[in-house]
Amino acid sequence: MLALFLIISSVDLRITDAVRSAFGDEVTVTQAAIDTRLLVGVDQVVITAMSAQRCGKVPAVLTFKKGNTETRRQVLLTLERERVLVKTSRDIQPGEMLSSSDIQVAHTKACDARDDLTLARLDDALGMIARVRLIRGAPLRASELSRPPAINAKDRIRLVISTGMLHASAPGEALQSGAIGQQIRVTNLISSRTQVARIIDAQTVEVIP
Repeated sequence: MLALFLIISSVDLRITDAVRSAFGDEVTVTQAAIDTRLLVGVDQVVITAMSAQRCGKVPAVLTFKKGNTETRRQVLLTLERERVLVKTSRDIQPGEMLSSSDIQVAHTKACDARDDLTLARLDDALGMIARVRLIRGAPLRASELSRPPAINAKDRIRLVISTGMLHASAPGEALQSGAIGQQIRVTNLISSRTQVARIIDAQTVEVIP
């Protein structure tokens, strides 16, 4: 259970401030039915949330303190969670790179389960590549985007080989496209061997032994 204390200042601010303190700045109260007669002469109110739920209908107990006496009432608070989402400004086809004109930030109130994969910052989407078709106005999720390739298939690259005390490099050619950190197949142009390497930057890959 979550309990907090609040000095009464007004009926409207009392519940909103209390719940914001308990559940975070993004939560607001849209409904809280309270008999205003309970507020007469009240010094303090304790709100005890009976659930860890952060949105929707939340049962709670309000304890009204008047000097040494207390009055308790069970209430049902209606909470909304404000969320910041990145949405598309137009239909986007797979393979397209997102620019600043393709995306926008939207503020919405929702009571669905929090989706940690939904993007909330423009920087997380700018320059990314659409993996699937994106519909205009749809929230963007990390799983729908991929990083742009740092190396493309048939690019000439430098292979770095490190084995124990041995450090060497050789010219190579990428057989696959990939982003930094990804593994791709490459050809060593000196030995003609096909190897697997991890992309370091736009010109360099590290051969995996």
